[in-house]
Amino acid sequence: MPVIRTLQTLSSFSLLAGNSALDKEVGRVVLLDDVIVGGGVCSSDSLVVGVWPSESRFSGLCLSSVLAIIQNGVGGIVFQGEIPSELEEAANNFSTPLFSIPQNHTLLNVLFALETEFRKAKTLHSSFSPFADILLNDGDFERILWALREQIHCGVAYKDLIHKQLFVASFSEEFKEHVKIYPLKEIIRLHQHMEVRVGGVLSGYLVLNRSSRSDRKISFLEMSALENAVIAVKLSIEKQLSAQRVERNYIDEFVRDLIYNKIQRKEELESRARTFSWNPVNGVVVVVVEVEALDGAAGEREFQVFFSTIRSKFQAFFPKSIYTMLTKSVVFLISPPDPDNEEKTLQTNIVKVAEHLNEEAAKELRCEITVAVGGYKTDPLSIHESYREAVRALRVARLATFPQEVVFWENLGGMKLLSMVSQSQEAETFCQSILRDLIEYDKSTNGELLQTLRVLNKNNWNVKHASEVMKFHYNTIKYRNKKICELLNFNPDNSDQRFDIALALKLYDLGSFNE
Repeated sequence: MPVIRTLQTLSSFSLLAGNSALDKEVGRVVLLDDVIVGGGVCSSDSLVVGVWPSESRFSGLCLSSVLAIIQNGVGGIVFQGEIPSELEEAANNFSTPLFSIPQNHTLLNVLFALETEFRKAKTLHSSFSPFADILLNDGDFERILWALREQIHCGVAYKDLIHKQLFVASFSEEFKEHVKIYPLKEIIRLHQHMEVRVGGVLSGYLVLNRSSRSDRKISFLEMSALENAVIAVKLSIEKQLSAQRVERNYIDEFVRDLIYNKIQRKEELESRARTFSWNPVNGVVVVVVEVEALDGAAGEREFQVFFSTIRSKFQAFFPKSIYTMLTKSVVFLISPPDPDNEEKTLQTNIVKVAEHLNEEAAKELRCEITVAVGGYKTDPLSIHESYREAVRALRVARLATFPQEVVFWENLGGMKLLSMVSQSQEAETFCQSILRDLIEYDKSTNGELLQTLRVLNKNNWNVKHASEVMKFHYNTIKYRNKKICELLNFNPDNSDQRFDIALALKLYDLGSFNE
């Protein structure tokens, strides 16, 4: 039954009382005349409609009858005429909506409009029953479509834009073939259809086996069935998304607990992994995928836009992988399917994924993808070590003279050693002894001398080349070079000093103490 606040017939009428009870359900009309003579049975789902008598002798009789039905819990009252204040007071006291019909409305038209709304509501309720049964069971899309087909006697399909799936309920092979092979734009151009939106997002199309140019319009009963089918599909999608969100949150927490070393016991790891059928029996490699905008800005927006592509590409190659999203990166835990040939196969497939991702990134966004791979760990409890190695490999990738799409921790050579040394207290002390004055100067002046030092070091202390790289005037970099030499007490011609500064820069950029 519809609730009072949703009745279109009453939407333009003045509400005199009972504002707190507009969510009452009503489904039948009772005439005021029948209430007065005692022939109308009023229940909580009744809406009493009539013209309030103008003569006082009739008004008194009418008031006592109406007060009685208000006290007995009638659904609502809709009257035309001068309504006494006692009635408004009683309606408020007993939470009974009381409406006033404008004088320019005829009672017959109001009665007809209300009866039409109630009939429509009953039709909608009865046509939704098959869908309700399906939703209570498993919410299967195909069963929803077959229930719809039984009601409208027309083949129907659903194009799921979220999971890129197609569901069809039709005996027509031609229709099945059309919706299967034709592009979506062509399908919705050729066929009558309805959009399905969940949370304002276009989630799919309900497509009828009926030409969009057909003279036959969708009837009221067909539209009711279609609207109910759309509601059923939405509820099914929301049910799926809700279940996926719960599982997603559980996996996120699990992956983060692993990479941050919060799981210490093998029994806990195996128990939680079994919940979503993840089995790291062949060991694990941690892969971190980072998105960086080409203009040098942090790529949070680019990452959010590109995340679904990253996920789909990785899971195409590694369907059993699990992942979690961080600020502008995604962390995958990959267990190789072949324990005897895991390293070679993994590296080959990861490189392929990285190539695909960078191709897509170049097409869709001004960003670059860097993939960093930690060491292979036979014991899943050592996943945090592989993650730490992948993060260090990312740091190394940022310092590389020539950008790399994939950086493997195990293949870093001398930089691997430097990365490990950079985490020590001795490395921090060494960096501070060389760079402290320069860093403090930058902080106090909001300067860029440290970045200028990096560029000068990378360009073999050639001021002209550094100015071209930084896109500053030659004299600006020349002045900065002089200031750097003063602060560091540095002579660019001294090869030992150049070595110390180059080493200090690498350790500083690789270390965690500069964050």
